[in-house]
Amino acid sequence: MKKLITVIFFLFVSIANAQWSFDISMGQEYNDNPFRSPIPESNIISDYGISFENYNKIIQFGYSGSYFALNNNPERNFFWHQLGLWHNNEFNNFGIYLEQRYAKSDYQFLDYSELGGYYNQRFELANIFSSVHSAITYTNFPLISSLNNWTFTLGYEGNKGIEATGTSFIAGAKYNYKYYTYETYGIAIPTAPEDGVYLIGNKEATPINHMTSYFRIAQSILSKTGAAFQFTNRSILGDINSVFLSGDFALWEESEIFDDPIKTEGNSFAFELTQLIDDYSLKGGYYINYRNFPSQGIYTDLENFDFNQMRSDKQSIFNLSVSKNSAIKIGDFAELNLSLDYRYIDNNSNSTWFNYKGNSYSLNLDLIF
Repeated sequence: MKKLITVIFFLFVSIANAQWSFDISMGQEYNDNPFRSPIPESNIISDYGISFENYNKIIQFGYSGSYFALNNNPERNFFWHQLGLWHNNEFNNFGIYLEQRYAKSDYQFLDYSELGGYYNQRFELANIFSSVHSAITYTNFPLISSLNNWTFTLGYEGNKGIEATGTSFIAGAKYNYKYYTYETYGIAIPTAPEDGVYLIGNKEATPINHMTSYFRIAQSILSKTGAAFQFTNRSILGDINSVFLSGDFALWEESEIFDDPIKTEGNSFAFELTQLIDDYSLKGGYYINYRNFPSQGIYTDLENFDFNQMRSDKQSIFNLSVSKNSAIKIGDFAELNLSLDYRYIDNNSNSTWFNYKGNSYSLNLDLIF
């Protein structure tokens, strides 16, 4: 017990004597279909954030918080924040974090708390820069306890560069295991998906085994131009019928919590081009995602649901961003980073409520003290 108290004491002394950085950010986005609906509704979304962290050789401490405000739908405003402790050195990094989301009363069913830990190890193997990463998280949904789950992740990535040609090869694989703490659940369908949760009947919440593998090649074309291509495969391991019984908690909210990548299968292709112009970076990307959802049925129209067909999507995304490479100095006490982004998304699905298109334009400012 005395040893534990001594360790905690030295950790707090280290944090108290560390150097700190503070960050204030603001984002303004115009989106003509932020809820990704076949019946689009435009909105202006504001994101106000604050974060701080320390610099210390023993342990780092940091906090980030953001408030998201929707101009035309204030009832959907929410607050997100994360608190973390971590250690980082040349060979490894590890840490723990607590993350929470809070919404207004009408959308509190989206609230969650997540506690996670991770460990990453870096090394060189046969002239390949390698890393092994692992993580474990517990996620709790106060109003939808059926969603409560443990997730374990284990992955490997290798990076091989050829200096003579300016080429980099990156390959990796990641295994995910998700276990739901509730064995069964049952929730009725509301009148339409945009009302919130649209779960169906009683289903068995079976564990999910999921594998992601990817290959990326990046090529320097000219001194200030680079291109990259990436292929990604996502596969659910085991009995597909068993996974189908687990059901899907589909919320009409663009969030990986409910449009869960661990519950999807399919291939993705990414094409990216980066150009440096003086002190600015111009980056364009085109992404094609083929996604199957074995645990979901489909909406045959705006009201009727078919249990016996699997939702299948083809998603195309075009992204263009401009950012300043070096921060704008503000006296001797602060720096300002800025970026502009445009995104177009086109999702074609055999499920009516997931056929949508959308454009977004955003300006992001980041003030660092």
